[in-house]
Amino acid sequence: RLLTESRVMWFYLKLIITPTLSELGTYHDDIAISSGLLSPITTLFSVLGIAGMLILSILSHRRAPILGFGIAWFLLGHSLESTIVPLEIAHEHRNYLPQAGILFAIVYYASHASETQLKTRNLRYLAVFCFAALMGVITYARATEWKDEWTLFNTEARNHPNSVRSHTALAVLYNDNKMYPEADKHFRLAAELQQTEVETITRLAQFELERNGRVSETTLAEIEHRISNYNYTPVAISQFVDLLRNAKKHPESHKIVTALFEKLTDKYKGKLEKKWQLAVYHVLATSYADLRQHKKAIEYYILSAKIDPRAYYYIRAALLYADLGDVPMADKMIIIASDKQLPLSDTDIGLLTELKNVLAQPSTALHKKRRDRK
Repeated sequence: RLLTESRVMWFYLKLIITPTLSELGTYHDDIAISSGLLSPITTLFSVLGIAGMLILSILSHRRAPILGFGIAWFLLGHSLESTIVPLEIAHEHRNYLPQAGILFAIVYYASHASETQLKTRNLRYLAVFCFAALMGVITYARATEWKDEWTLFNTEARNHPNSVRSHTALAVLYNDNKMYPEADKHFRLAAELQQTEVETITRLAQFELERNGRVSETTLAEIEHRISNYNYTPVAISQFVDLLRNAKKHPESHKIVTALFEKLTDKYKGKLEKKWQLAVYHVLATSYADLRQHKKAIEYYILSAKIDPRAYYYIRAALLYADLGDVPMADKMIIIASDKQLPLSDTDIGLLTELKNVLAQPSTALHKKRRDRK
């Protein structure tokens, strides 16, 4: 990360002094990651250049304090987001405040000069005027690209063909406007560009599910491959949750997607933050309950209760036990909730009423077992 950010710093500096429309972008996830000082070779030059800027800032504090101040302001302005904090590699808005130091130094030395430099004053003023005019033209052109979503996202994808986010944004736009072949193309491009991420292939799966009522075998195999071999973020889990919710409408895919989600979350069981772990368990519990896989659903309701003791989870587990005909375990769940003196919400009270009705119905598994014994 640090090696890559050394190159990004020079990219930021170029955006201040000589920006071009093709380099500007909403997303910069297409910046190549440095894997060493010589890979790419510009990494070495970037590191040496930043070291030189730092030394120049320190040495010029007496003879050229404005220059030293401008450089120091720029470097300090990027010291949080462009160093060790594990944020995304680059965003243009990070340059807004740091660029003030560079621009201040440029304007100062263009407008203030010693007596020996007075002859070039008009030329320097003209240079500043031309620089400001150029910035105005580029700003106008960039604003034109932002005039609507179609212009913006098509421009982003054209200028940044290796940007996963640009292709994803364009795919979503095409999908929302029912231009499905184009949406399919860009969802697949995004998935191919980011072959180690679960999120991009999950988006493609969701698109296939919405369009075809099922996820293709190829996409399912790729999802399983990425889950097994690569790491992922909570964003990927969140994206998968959306896929799972949509899959509930399609029985053929629901069971497969649920199993894949369980595999996804098992890989990081105990390593996720509690709020994420709880959300995962609850989603799995409800999915398995919908699939009539009661034992798996009960397992995840109980795991949820261990993280966040609530009567709701115990009552849900009791309902499933009752449906299985296991009244002693259903009673045990209610007793545990009672012993813990867990408060009951209106939803919980409604579920308890439902539990009584389930136990009273002759069609429950409990009564079937009783009839079988007779």
